[in-house]
Amino acid sequence: MFLPYPDQLHKATFLERPNRFIIRGKKEDGEVITAHLPDPGRLKELLLPGRPIWLRYVDDPNRKTKWSAVLCESEDGRVYVSLDTTLPNRLITRALQEGRLSPLSAYRYVQREYTFAGARWDFCWKRIITPCCWK
Repeated sequence: MFLPYPDQLHKATFLERPNRFIIRGKKEDGEVITAHLPDPGRLKELLLPGRPIWLRYVDDPNRKTKWSAVLCESEDGRVYVSLDTTLPNRLITRALQEGRLSPLSAYRYVQREYTFAGARWDFCWKRIITPCCWK
């Protein structure tokens, strides 16, 4: 599985959510930590006490917390749900750059967050023109 994080992820158990951008969790070694939650959405179905979550350590002196929430396991433990709202576009960007999406093989990735006609588009692609023979 590809995750665009250079550092190791740490498994923890969700404890509580004091506000929209903060959660508390208990790491496997028993340490209770406070983590930034990048997704301010409700997440009431996901962030339940005892639910497994995955965190990453961030060594940045300008941050209020040293941890960020990255993933949450589904109730049955078969699916990981992103708690980082920027992760899906980073995954798709990489897949597009590497040509891993076969239905889009006729297109070439150009750039993210492309502005056109006064609107911002998540991605810009260019159709690959292939020569064809006419009889």
